[in-house]
Amino acid sequence: MCLFSLGIATMLRSTALSLSLLFALVFVLSPVANTIPALRTLARYLPDHAGAEVMKADPALSPGTGLLVLAVWTTTALLAGYLTLRSRDS
Repeated sequence: MCLFSLGIATMLRSTALSLSLLFALVFVLSPVANTIPALRTLARYLPDHAGAEVMKADPALSPGTGLLVLAVWTTTALLAGYLTLRSRDS
C-alpha cells in the first residue's frame, strides 16, 4: 500500500488531494462495497482487501492471487505517477 500511495501522490502532486483520495478508498469505498451484496465480489479486488487476503488463514482469494492483484494496483499507480511526472516536469 505504501508504493500504491506513492504512485497516487506523485500523480496528483497534492498532499491533501492524495490523502483524501486514499482515505476515501480505504475507509469509505471498501467498506461500502463490502456491505452491498452485488459489489462484494468486486470489493475483494480493491487494493486494501487484496493485500489483506495474503495474510488471512481462510482467504476469499488465494494468497498468490491477492498478492498479484495488489502488485497490479501498485504497478499501475507507479506507472501513472511516473508518466505524469515525466510529462509535467520535462
